[in-house]
Amino acid sequence: MKELSIEERRGFLLKAASMIGISVCAGSMVAALSSCEKDESKIVATHGSFTVDISSESGLSAVGDGIKKSVGTYNASKPVIIIRTSDTSFMVVSSVCNHAG
Repeated sequence: MKELSIEERRGFLLKAASMIGISVCAGSMVAALSSCEKDESKIVATHGSFTVDISSESGLSAVGDGIKKSVGTYNASKPVIIIRTSDTSFMVVSSVCNHAG
């Protein structure tokens, strides 16, 4: 039997570790995706607008900052996540999973 060089052993170990990592990640991804409910009739879209006084929100003072805030009856009375994306722009997303509620 031929003895492998250090480079060949290192290459083998790197490939083996990569395959193990891919296997673990693939299993985790399948579990995460299958945990979401597939009933799309639970998605509730609401339209409208609301105002947030950003000067009173210290969590939105710098670009990249974000807060979780309730805004009345919007978002089924659940909090929304507000993220400052630039000096003059914000992104608002629901804190509720739109698949499983």
